[in-house]
Amino acid sequence: MKTLNIGLLLDSVISDKYVEELALWAKSQPDIELSHLIVDSGPVPRPGAPAARAILRLIVSVERLLLSRSAPHQDHHAVRDLTAIS
Repeated sequence: MKTLNIGLLLDSVISDKYVEELALWAKSQPDIELSHLIVDSGPVPRPGAPAARAILRLIVSVERLLLSRSAPHQDHHAVRDLTAIS
């Protein structure tokens, strides 16, 4: 079987655990080669409505609090540095 070459397009090398797990899984597969980690920060975000940003921050804060109390999901918001994956 021919090896499948894949790349991941990311907005930062600092990512969540799910992207890290996907990259590590791909590296462990004999028929998949993770050939590229492409980092594109994209355009500079335009300022949004302050109320919308405040609501989003509140939602994320509540989510972090609830997930921190759930043992299987305590590290849901943990950030990972993907530079070590090569």
